[in-house]
Amino acid sequence: MLADILDNEVLTSLNPNERAILHYIYTNPHVVENATIRELADQLTVSTTTILRFCKKIRLAGYSELKYIIKQDKAFYTKETLKKKPNSALLQEMSQEIENTLLLMKNQTVQQMIEILNSSRHIHLYSGGGISGRVLDYWEKMLFSYGRQNVYRYEASRLAFHIAETLTEQDVLFVISCSGTYEPTIRMANLAKMRGATVVAITPYTDNVLATTADLTFRFFGHPRQNKNTEFTSRLPIFFIIDTIFKAYLASLEGISIE
Repeated sequence: MLADILDNEVLTSLNPNERAILHYIYTNPHVVENATIRELADQLTVSTTTILRFCKKIRLAGYSELKYIIKQDKAFYTKETLKKKPNSALLQEMSQEIENTLLLMKNQTVQQMIEILNSSRHIHLYSGGGISGRVLDYWEKMLFSYGRQNVYRYEASRLAFHIAETLTEQDVLFVISCSGTYEPTIRMANLAKMRGATVVAITPYTDNVLATTADLTFRFFGHPRQNKNTEFTSRLPIFFIIDTIFKAYLASLEGISIE
């Protein structure tokens, strides 16, 4: 599967043109499967060299191998079935964001998160406010509903930065950012890492500072949205990631393997 080779290191290495290619592949897999490299290059207004470089960056031999993987990947066919349903364009977009986010989730990363949840380490949740704060509300309530103790939530940046100075290797900082570039969140993550704490982040699939700072990163697909300098990107894929983590966590408590 394509998702198996798209780890955090690969995603971080992609430049804007290469991320555009990746996004097009995820949203138009059957077009790519049947297109020549020249046709795809013309569609994306890039050179064939750019596409070949993209293939090399995601650890493929070339464009032919990319087309083969798309053809063999059943997840892409599931998305094509969704497109054929009589849903509105909005519902199709939401379905694509969820499907694409699922393709980026790695069993190994989920397993590492489960190990953290099963440990006695203190979990610290930080939000600089705004819409993402409501997502952390949900994350916090889910942790408590599963009986997880030693969970602490901060919204005031001054208090959060003070707490970060006291963290140790026994602490875990969990942060969410729809851009990965929000300065207070990045500062909080850096302070936590300086003290030896583990940083877990949910960030976009794009190259961003928070993704390279965090020890454990969950990536999501989504379309950035702004109106009059107000950011209102959909948090639906982030909720999906959290729900997936907790379903896997519950399975682990019941002795069910997620491999």
